[in-house]
Amino acid sequence: MDFEIPACLRDLKQHADAASLDHLDMIINATLLDYPLLQRLAELDPPPLHTPLLEGTPEHALAAQGPVHVRVFWAHTAQMNWLGAFVRAFERESRVLSLLSPWPFDALSEHLRYYTQAHWDKGAKSGILRYYDNRLFKHISGVFIEDAARDFHAPVISWHWTDRDRKAQIIGGYNLPFHEFTRPRTPLMMDAFQVESVCTWSAAEQWEETHGLRKRNYRVGKEQRVSLLYLGHLAASDRRLKGEEHRAFMIEWLARHLPEDLPQNGGLA
Repeated sequence: MDFEIPACLRDLKQHADAASLDHLDMIINATLLDYPLLQRLAELDPPPLHTPLLEGTPEHALAAQGPVHVRVFWAHTAQMNWLGAFVRAFERESRVLSLLSPWPFDALSEHLRYYTQAHWDKGAKSGILRYYDNRLFKHISGVFIEDAARDFHAPVISWHWTDRDRKAQIIGGYNLPFHEFTRPRTPLMMDAFQVESVCTWSAAEQWEETHGLRKRNYRVGKEQRVSLLYLGHLAASDRRLKGEEHRAFMIEWLARHLPEDLPQNGGLA
């Protein structure tokens, strides 16, 4: 290889070598990505295996701006050069959710695509499950328990990503051989608890962005900050607070649980 592999890729290469894998799979979140991802992949020689995960789903019109499953091979210099440059260029956005898997590419893509489509309320409602978003992955993967967790993690040896504090994270999978896995015959159904948990976490993410919290200085890291916001939204939900009452409760919650290091001008928006 004729380039210096970034530290995150060197760690992944070590994990891949330990698993005797000649490739690396990843889901690149292309949502609002200012970069012609599919075009750049197609221009590489040889091009990596890749497929938009929203193709063949109700959101197929958004496929190019959604999650893309990519498989690169460690021995292909052009692919490694491209990946190293991409990771460096978008390091602060943490667009890449990497995974180690021995499954065939098409089978793995089908599995990853299946989990983008969530159904709830006895199948009456459906939507995209953004597990591929690094900000949500740990929480969303945690709502699957027992058999559901086994199925979700079945093809994966380990998941790897960079969190909000720019720290490398890893979660082990089940590493179930492809021939032993029984493909789900029904759509992914989520119960009321799972839906509330995912929606509440998304609400915490939105609150952080819309109320200017990312511009403030806190005594805790970004991951802990969002976790505290999540707990605050759960508490507000338990009290069935809406509108201005919800907003006032969250401001008080933040004042008690998320003190700032430095005084800031103005209040929450």
